[in-house]
Amino acid sequence: MTFLSHLLHRKLAGNLRVRDFAFHPMDEADCPEIRAVRLSDGKYYVWKGPQDSPNQVLEFDSRWACLVRDVLDGMVLDLPNRRGIRANDLILREDQGKWRLVGVDTSFHALLRRLTLGLWKGESEERHRLEWKYLEFLRGQPEQVEEEAAYQGKISRLAPGDIAALTDSISYLQAAELLLLLPEPTATSVFQSLQPARQAQIFGELSLRRQAAIVSLMSPDLACELLARLGIQATETLLPRLELNQRLRLLSLLRFPAHLAAGRMTNDILSLPEQTSVEKARQVFARRPPRFYQFLYLTNAKQELVGMLSSAHLIAAADPEQPLAELATRYVNAIPADQPARAAAYEVLRSQLAALPVVGSHGELLGVFTVDLALDTVLSPSLGSQLPRVFT
Repeated sequence: MTFLSHLLHRKLAGNLRVRDFAFHPMDEADCPEIRAVRLSDGKYYVWKGPQDSPNQVLEFDSRWACLVRDVLDGMVLDLPNRRGIRANDLILREDQGKWRLVGVDTSFHALLRRLTLGLWKGESEERHRLEWKYLEFLRGQPEQVEEEAAYQGKISRLAPGDIAALTDSISYLQAAELLLLLPEPTATSVFQSLQPARQAQIFGELSLRRQAAIVSLMSPDLACELLARLGIQATETLLPRLELNQRLRLLSLLRFPAHLAAGRMTNDILSLPEQTSVEKARQVFARRPPRFYQFLYLTNAKQELVGMLSSAHLIAAADPEQPLAELATRYVNAIPADQPARAAAYEVLRSQLAALPVVGSHGELLGVFTVDLALDTVLSPSLGSQLPRVFT
């Protein structure tokens, strides 16, 4: 085990001193390999160890990160403890002829070691030494991310809510880089968990392709709120790039003012003709489960709401040929589209149901107002964004 502070400023052949080391942050190994050493002449060389006299010059790869420039004194994410922590010193180790970055020292001893240029020999406690394989490092350079690389980093193993909480301890540029590294569904879940102000900071740093992917995968109600904050110009740029069904859902919602129930509802639901058989409904449900799947809504030939059925009843139905109309309840409390959103929210909360349907002036089904939306409406934005979204 060798500390970075013991290697820095070491004089090598030709009176050149060690200034930095380079590694590839997308290295899939638990401990990334040291690719090069930068000496005091500003050039990068092949590094074989502390006793080596580097002489083979390498061309710097823009995808590389540097230990001193990018990691030392920077924030790394301690995944087991769900926190951001500062790297006071770095630990390197030789492994089968290759030098690797294996850990971070976060102790006060690490600072003394650096201030004394490696002369301080005090040992830090084991609890202050964190293994690199349990850390995530972000450079804060989202433009350097290769989205097509399909990075499956360590942080992608955490739940989206945990990842969102971790972003509070890093800069918005690092958070944007993180969203570009994550798989699109996970990135979308993380983005939806962020507070609106944080979303606005991060969204502009994402590539246009990732912006469109996130909006396509978002719950329609949250996507409409985001587009409203972004403004008309950004909306006109994004909408043509969205997946067709999501684009149509958003266009249907954007025509309603945000202060009305229809302006706050979600329309990613499953509605079927009332004479649809149980087996047919199961097939439709299996092909593309909607975001709100707790209830199925039945409509007549005029697209008017005539009943609803829980997905549990659909699954438990004994006769696959039975029409849904025979299983559904006709006593459905529906919210008018032009009802104020706050009044609709309290009506949903009083109902003790996961959602209430929203209908137009002629009884046509438009969408549903869920408990998640109701809580977002009646609570302050900072508190509402921290609640888990159960139904959308």
